[in-house]
Amino acid sequence: MYNKDKNFQNNNFDIDNKKIKDLEEKINLLNNQLLEKTNKINILSRENSELKHKNEELKLIINKKEKENSLLKGKIEELNSKINNQINPNNSNNQNKMLELYEKIEILQEKLKRFPFILEKDEKLMSIIFCSVDQKIHYSLICKNTDKIHNIEAELYKEYPKLIDTDNYFMCKGKALNKFDTFKSDNIKNGDVIVVNQREF
Repeated sequence: MYNKDKNFQNNNFDIDNKKIKDLEEKINLLNNQLLEKTNKINILSRENSELKHKNEELKLIINKKEKENSLLKGKIEELNSKINNQINPNNSNNQNKMLELYEKIEILQEKLKRFPFILEKDEKLMSIIFCSVDQKIHYSLICKNTDKIHNIEAELYKEYPKLIDTDNYFMCKGKALNKFDTFKSDNIKNGDVIVVNQREF
């Protein structure tokens, strides 16, 4: 009887040890998974901070360019007004002045061309951030609120040529976007993030 009890206790002891060992392995596995996820979160946080910083820089550039654009347009209008107000265009003095004014207008128009955005009524410049779930894509782009993804896709594909060979769709704030709708109609605002996804077949 004593031997049977002892064997039973030994068996229970072995089972308990196995359970403890299994639990320790599970705990180690969970700790490793937690460490991996923590590292990923840290990386994503750093990348997110970098994107935010880049976006702030783009906002400053946009504001500066909008002011420059507005000033140049104002100067051109002012010069055009001066030309229109010339009393006698046949007068040689007036002709010289007009030539000078036209030259100034040409210089200003050249400056305007260097800034690739001409804003029409109700148009605004904005910075959009394209990224992917796996964080392989991070791209900030200056565009207009009247632009469509369809029109600016080429810019994204220049930076990430592999995307050309995939069937891509885009999401913002959990909503799938129609590539032919304007950012304004999709309520996409300055600094918003558009997620690039690939359809799998």
